[in-house]
This record gives sequence, structure tokens and C-alpha cells, in this order.
Amino acid sequence: MGIEDLRCPRDRAPLEFRPGLESGAGRASPTLLCTACRWISPLSNGIPDLPPPDGWEPDAAETVRREQAFRDDDSVRYDGMLGLRLFSRFELPLLLSGLRGTEVRVAEVGCGTGRVTLRLAALGARVLAVDHSLASLNRLQAKLSAPGRDAVQLVRSDATQIPVADGWATHVVSAQLLEHVPTEALRRRVIAEMARVLRPGGRLALTAYRALPWLRQEGFHSGELYFHRFRREELARLLYPWFDVTTLTGRLGYVWLVRGRRR
Repeated sequence: MGIEDLRCPRDRAPLEFRPGLESGAGRASPTLLCTACRWISPLSNGIPDLPPPDGWEPDAAETVRREQAFRDDDSVRYDGMLGLRLFSRFELPLLLSGLRGTEVRVAEVGCGTGRVTLRLAALGARVLAVDHSLASLNRLQAKLSAPGRDAVQLVRSDATQIPVADGWATHVVSAQLLEHVPTEALRRRVIAEMARVLRPGGRLALTAYRALPWLRQEGFHSGELYFHRFRREELARLLYPWFDVTTLTGRLGYVWLVRGRRR
């Protein structure tokens, strides 16, 4: 996976790498240039910055901005969360158990600091890892410096606009992202985008918060991080227009495990 596989978020045309050039004012930073609309995207520490062209709907914009700031601040602490590290031992083998075949291309949506990305890299997959927290991506980039992990391309974007061509991915993987998308309309956009980047028959694997009687269905973690817990029928209805759901189970306790096939 590399920059040659990326696409402009505005028109999905290929992107061209432009190295920074020396000038009287110093050396300009490298950029990506859309070959069609000529839009220029910066690279931050080598990571393409490809935000969605339409932004967020007004009633969600502030919630998303607060989450981005929270994720940036939390990126230093995230890897040390003992509960998440222990839960990952159960979640990740089940989430990735359907990942098989040759020439596996994975779009990972909401990669964070890389607890899933590193597993995908170890499996030998070509990975497009997308997140809207640049601080989290910077931490993940440092972890990917070891040999054999150059098949992972990090991109700062968000789940409503994955900057890759239609049908590029054989698999889409997303761990505990969907519950943090703040409106039902945006959640539909996220699922539609996951379907767009998957080839017909491609596989979806995701986990998402599960509604339980003793837990609030909706709220904010630490006053900043929005969450929504899904009822079974609600999650199935969200996926139905684009996916045949093969697994929707609560065996992971507070999260649903979902597998599906792109129609």
C-alpha cells in the first residue's frame, strides 16, 4: 500500500507526489496534488492529510471537533489503558478471524494508535489505516518503523470519506469506531463509505458498543467523547442496505461483533 493507491477526497482522481523544493525562503514541505482538480494536500510528518470536502453537518461539527481534540490529547495514554489491552486479547482474534486469502487489501477505519493495525501488518495485509487524530497517527507511525511494515499507508481523514478508489479493498475492518459517530445520518454515511471501498463480495468486520439495560445508551465519556450503544435491530437495520450480515453476536459482552459480505 502506498500513495499511488490513494485518491482525492473531492473527485477520487489519483494523487501525485510533489517533493518539497528549495527556495529563497527555505525548503517547502512535500505535498500531494490531485491530477484532476489540482487540489493540493499537505503531508504532515509524511502522513497525507485528506479531510472530507464537505466537512460535517452543522449539528455534529462541534462534537467531532471535541472528539478530535480528545483523541489527540489521549493518544499518549491510550496504549497504556489496562482494561483495553486485556479486552483486545479477546476482541482482536475474533475480529480478524475471517481475514484470509491472497492479495488481502484492508481499509481500517478508525485506526487510532494501531492496536488493530499492527495485527494486520503482522498478517501481511496491504493496509490503508485512516484516522482523524494526527497525534494518534504519529504514534502509530513510530511503531511501523520496523522492517516488513511498509505495506501500511497512514492517512488523516475520517470515516465519511475514505480516500481510496471504489472497490479497492477486499476487507474493511473497524474496531469500536461506529459508536462515536454522533448522528444517525452520519452513521449511514460511514457504512455506505465502507461499502463503497469494498469490492463486491468483500468482507466487513467491525465491533461497536452494545446497548445493555444497565448502561446509558447515549452520552459522553469524560465530557468530550460522544458514544451511542446499539440495539441489535438498530445495528442490523443500519447495515442492511449494503451488507449481508453473517454474524451479529454479543459474545464479547459490552460490544457487538459483526461480520458481513458486501452485496
